[in-house]
Amino acid sequence: MKPKINVVRAVSATVARRALNLAVVIVGIILGLLFAIIWALAYFVSSWWWLLLIGYVPLLLATVIVLAVGRFLTKKLYPHQLSGEQRRLLNGFTDKIQRLLETRGIGWPMFALLNVKDLLFHRDLRTTKDLISDTSSLRKDFAELEKKL
Repeated sequence: MKPKINVVRAVSATVARRALNLAVVIVGIILGLLFAIIWALAYFVSSWWWLLLIGYVPLLLATVIVLAVGRFLTKKLYPHQLSGEQRRLLNGFTDKIQRLLETRGIGWPMFALLNVKDLLFHRDLRTTKDLISDTSSLRKDFAELEKKL
């Protein structure tokens, strides 16, 4: 039972790390743009616009603290160091799960349109074949992860 729990924890930590990295990029862009706007207003309009930093700095600190806590929790979720092969297997398994979830989330009309696009441009149902191969190999990949982790 312990290997199954280790695999689930490792996959959960990987998914959480990916989501946290995406959040870091999005929040970083938003905060960078906000700072650029404040700087432009202070430079071109009036120096009083620098007072907006009174609200910006606590927002930046709160963001950094939340992201640090998130990174700490993902480290605690699966604290073991992974070898190159383990990381490759784990990333492959996680990629398959995420592709399946993304495909499930688009709904059947969009999935039908993807298949029509595949037929028109590639003359093959590539999306459906990839989905079937990902689904059929999940059990084998999970068992391999159980052995390797």
